[in-house]
Amino acid sequence: MDTGMLISDAPKPLDRTSIVSRSTYTQVELEQILIHLLQCEAAWLSGYSLAQTLWTCVFLHEWQLVAHPELRMYMLAILKSVELMVFMVNTGCVGYDEDMNTELFDVGLPYGVDVGDVAAALAEMQSSMVSPALQALFAFRREFLLLLASVKDECRLKGDALTDLQSMLKHVSDLKLAYQATNTDEKAVFGFDVSIPRQLVSASPPRSIILPSFADATDMFTHMIQHLIKIKHASQKVRSVRLLTEFLYSMATQRPEPNSLTRSILHVGPTHQ
Repeated sequence: MDTGMLISDAPKPLDRTSIVSRSTYTQVELEQILIHLLQCEAAWLSGYSLAQTLWTCVFLHEWQLVAHPELRMYMLAILKSVELMVFMVNTGCVGYDEDMNTELFDVGLPYGVDVGDVAAALAEMQSSMVSPALQALFAFRREFLLLLASVKDECRLKGDALTDLQSMLKHVSDLKLAYQATNTDEKAVFGFDVSIPRQLVSASPPRSIILPSFADATDMFTHMIQHLIKIKHASQKVRSVRLLTEFLYSMATQRPEPNSLTRSILHVGPTHQ
């Protein structure tokens, strides 16, 4: 990928301590942060590096010091999701750097944290939220995290994955509806530092990117979930090499194309079986 070095007018790093120590946010501010993270995640899954996307979020680098409890737990859930997605894509070996870049840039991940504990905390926090957008974001993150963990542990989409995937689709749809009142695409979002890519890749800093819009990001996740639903259906029906070949051809013709994560799950799903 063209790094696009930016030597002059380099942005100065933000004060991380003052960012993570903030303990109160309005509902809209929290929505803006989490929606911006969703856009960063979509950009990463589309081929940009973590340094250009998720790692621009200060909270992810200092998640243990984040004073706001719901924000801290959500950051932990994002990091666990990244951990599982990196594992899956690297194990599947069905992508390449331009397709999905799994370089961590020496950013530590919470490997020892139990996914079940994170999911339980997300569910408890979701139940106390008033904002429909935050409820949808927390519910989607929880179910996505549990789905990733189950694929890693069982080398397949588990038996009730179809119900979970349909539920995830609903959460994305609910988020789209709730977002209409809090459009944030054109606003600066607190807690994101555009100087971080230069700090992580000082020799050849990556160029700044334009993140996908909220609509494009949610569309990407919608398509990904729909592809996973097709994979789950196939895992229940495909019982011969001929049927498997036909299914793989049909997946290859999907538009938009299944991303690297989806293909990795396919690799350990009906293909593996």
